[in-house]
Order: sequence, then structure tokens, then C-alpha cells
Amino acid sequence: ALEDTIAQYASPHLVKFAELLLEDASSFSTAFLVLSLSQANLPFSGGTLVPAPDIVLGPVFTDGTGSIFIPGLAGGGGPADLYMQWIIQDAGALFGRSMSNGLALHFQP
Repeated sequence: ALEDTIAQYASPHLVKFAELLLEDASSFSTAFLVLSLSQANLPFSGGTLVPAPDIVLGPVFTDGTGSIFIPGLAGGGGPADLYMQWIIQDAGALFGRSMSNGLALHFQP
């Protein structure tokens, strides 16, 4: 199963920066990161797209282990919530796409 994680550095209430890590996707696959300030929970490719499709970044490519690592995401600037989810090209999945878990990032002032 795909795993999408965010590692936080500093206290849980005052994050200075974070890292975004996608793991267990297909190796050398095309991926897109969907971002939104709102949660939509839309049916998509046999699953649920958690963020509204307001911003789609990519293509980005998984490495040989099926991972994507994005370091140095800045914290602060809140209060605000940002919803995100990966969509990955996957020939073995329904509709040729798989999705990570949806994540909610909570930015504090």
C-alpha cells in the first residue's frame, strides 16, 4: 500500500520545517501532487480524492524504490490547513492510477 508521511521538526505545535515522503509507489512512475485549502472527498479512479483539485503539481517521478522525497517545507504562516494527496501512474491499478492517503497539514502562526 502507498504510504504518504510528513516528518515534523521542532515541537508538535510550532513546526519550523517538515519533509514530505511518498513510499511504496511503483518505481520510476509519473506522479502528481494535488493541493488545496479545502477538503473535497471526491470519487476519483475507484478511490477518494481528499483535496479539492485546486492546484496540481507535476509531473514528478518516483525513484527506483517508488519514493518521492521533498525536504524543507516551511512551517508557520497560519492558521491555515492544506490538504494534499499524490496520484501516481500505476499500470497494475484500477484505471491505471493509484493514490496515496490524503493528508491535512495544519499551519500555525
